[in-house]
Amino acid sequence: MPYVLLALVPAAFGLNPVIARALAADFGPATLTVVRWTLSALLIALLAIARGNKETWRLPRAAFPRLILLGATGMGFCSYAAYAGVQTATATNVGLIYACTAALVALYEIIRGAVRPGPSLVIGLIACLAGVAVILTKGDLSRLA
Repeated sequence: MPYVLLALVPAAFGLNPVIARALAADFGPATLTVVRWTLSALLIALLAIARGNKETWRLPRAAFPRLILLGATGMGFCSYAAYAGVQTATATNVGLIYACTAALVALYEIIRGAVRPGPSLVIGLIACLAGVAVILTKGDLSRLA
């Protein structure tokens, strides 16, 4: 089961802009956001119920409302922005936004001193940003000049 979930996350993020682009003419960004996160919450709830007491949370119960508020706000804005973007941009460009976001958050954490970068993080950041550069330049890196 953990490997299925591990594969499901990148697949969902990869399909997200494609599905949003396909549905952009029929649904607004807010509707897509609410439907997507409602379905996601139901799926996660079903998985949690199926696992029963096999999982343990080390987070105090009092922190759950804050966690839910921050998660809903952050992903709500993120999804809304992406779904608004696919109204006029390609799914590839919206996928680039998602890819860059993770790398930029990691860079921000490094710059602010909250994370000490190890070799794997540095290699991952370089690979991510190099991939974005290749896509943006359509394989011709001389365009960066």
